[in-house]
Amino acid sequence: MTYEKKYPKEIKAILVVSAHWCTKGTYVNVSPWPETIYDFYGFPPEYYTIKYMAPGAPEFAKNVAEAIPAIRTTTEWGFDHGNWPMLRHLFPDANVPVFQMSIDYYQSPQYHYELAVQLKKLRTKGVLIIGSGSVVHNLQLASSRLFKGDKTLYGWDKEFDEWIKQRVVDRDIKSLMNYEKNKIWKNGCPDSRSLCAANLFYGYAEYQRYYRAHL
Repeated sequence: MTYEKKYPKEIKAILVVSAHWCTKGTYVNVSPWPETIYDFYGFPPEYYTIKYMAPGAPEFAKNVAEAIPAIRTTTEWGFDHGNWPMLRHLFPDANVPVFQMSIDYYQSPQYHYELAVQLKKLRTKGVLIIGSGSVVHNLQLASSRLFKGDKTLYGWDKEFDEWIKQRVVDRDIKSLMNYEKNKIWKNGCPDSRSLCAANLFYGYAEYQRYYRAHL
């Protein structure tokens, strides 16, 4: 059962915080009809013909920017691959308004967590908040094996994934905030601090009693 059928009345809009939209500053897209973005390379041609035609949620986005001074508005982005590949399965009819928020590439985990706490109140207005990104994200090392057909794990990838998962299950926000103290984090997610961690904090701020960690 898709989310739109399971929660037909509860979900008024969707906020996606994607690890694939990194900016200097935090932005929300206020476009009424965001375009589908193909921000990936080397995939089969049919991947670049898919359109996810959900409407934007400009009023929700503008309200967020007005309520949180750190957030600014823009129309210079659309639905990237941290957004539409997932939503087209969760909401295949594309009839729920969607707006996207960027990750400030230059800010700390503390900044993103505090921002997440402020965003949490959107849930009372019927906004589904989705943090989209990979905890383990080392494409250089992964590709060196995958392109040869080798799908075996390195070991540190599973270890880092399990470490993050356990911190979430234990609600150990202090360790998550200081994940760089984990000796293998540079292997697990060398791109940047925000790329792998910020989305985790957005999701963590939504922690409920019945939270299930799927990392």
